[in-house]
Amino acid sequence: MGIETRAGRSCSTRAGEVTEAMVDERIEDVLLIGAVTQDALEGAPCVPGGSVLYASRVYRGLGARVGVVTRAGDERQWGGDFEGIRLEVQGAPETTRFVNTYEREGERTQWLEAYAGEVEPRAHEAVGTLHLAPVFDEVDAVAWAGAVRHDLCVLNIQGWVRRVERVPGRVEPRVWGEEDDARLEVADVVVLSREDLVGQRDLLDRLRAKLELVVVTDGVFGCDVYEGMRASHVGAHPARALDPTGAGDVFSAGLVWGLTQGESPVEAARLGCCLLYTSDAADDL
Repeated sequence: MGIETRAGRSCSTRAGEVTEAMVDERIEDVLLIGAVTQDALEGAPCVPGGSVLYASRVYRGLGARVGVVTRAGDERQWGGDFEGIRLEVQGAPETTRFVNTYEREGERTQWLEAYAGEVEPRAHEAVGTLHLAPVFDEVDAVAWAGAVRHDLCVLNIQGWVRRVERVPGRVEPRVWGEEDDARLEVADVVVLSREDLVGQRDLLDRLRAKLELVVVTDGVFGCDVYEGMRASHVGAHPARALDPTGAGDVFSAGLVWGLTQGESPVEAARLGCCLLYTSDAADDL
């Protein structure tokens, strides 16, 4: 992929060559875009959630300078969750809210009860990694990639393969179409779960054909790392998931941070898997 350490030599991504002078211009190592949500297990009170929350806390714990741009209602509900993170909140009448239920085998049923709307693209200072992590189609990947000067662009696919008939409503798979492929033209790395591939026909093959690195997580079984036509499996430590919400986001932050520190994709994936089994990856690193 041509990714090298931040402090070292130049590297190449789809954004072009990155020089040491550009590194000095960065205001953040990582900028995350996506909705901060209210999440609840059925019958339990809501807690803050969303890919950008879980991932930003892991990046922060790993020592990165982190920024988040999100759209939500009352941000006072988050308490100190974003301490040490540069946070920009675009106002909305209410915060995106999900209710999750899990079967014994770990299969999730999800309901979308409220939707804050799109995180509107805007110009931003240069960053190292632009990490686009929507939960429900609230991020325009092409527009954000054009608005923010970056070295590496990472897409979490999850939020673009979901749909509901109306809000509130049950979240169902949405088929990734040819019109969605424009997002891949701005991406260097794509992360998705085995669950995201349900009903998607040839999506994995299409991703592999267009990108140098695709990583598919598979819960307690670890992940599969696809470097072009080469596939590698990275196992996870045996464990029982008490609440798997946010696990993929913790993994993706570890993976991406490993890549930017010069690790190979497989070694970076091992870091992502290891972070899942700290007592609290966000706070204890």
